[in-house]
Amino acid sequence: MNRLTLALWLYPLLGLAMNLLSLHRQRSHGRSLTPVNPWGGIGMMLLYAACLCLGALDDPQWLRLGLLLCLLPIGWGGVLRHLWRVEHQAYAGLGSRLAALGINLYGVLVSLWALSQ
Repeated sequence: MNRLTLALWLYPLLGLAMNLLSLHRQRSHGRSLTPVNPWGGIGMMLLYAACLCLGALDDPQWLRLGLLLCLLPIGWGGVLRHLWRVEHQAYAGLGSRLAALGINLYGVLVSLWALSQ
């Protein structure tokens, strides 16, 4: 496995971990880490992972198409919405906001890196 492939798979792993922690916090404390529904975040990470599986096909265009389709919801919902959100009380704290923003920004950047190859 090359570095790009590892970097691509790191994003859904980090996203799943964050959303599972958020789901656990929601069940134990009544509030998730971020205003994002953890089940929606888990679904997005599974969809992204499914797109990465397209990389196993002989034609790399399928992977590119999958990454392009994932970039819009990741960029808009995962980066810009966390960046522009003004209601700070919707987050468990600054750390959860920065973690969500950082994980999704990483996902956008690594996807763009893969698309540039």
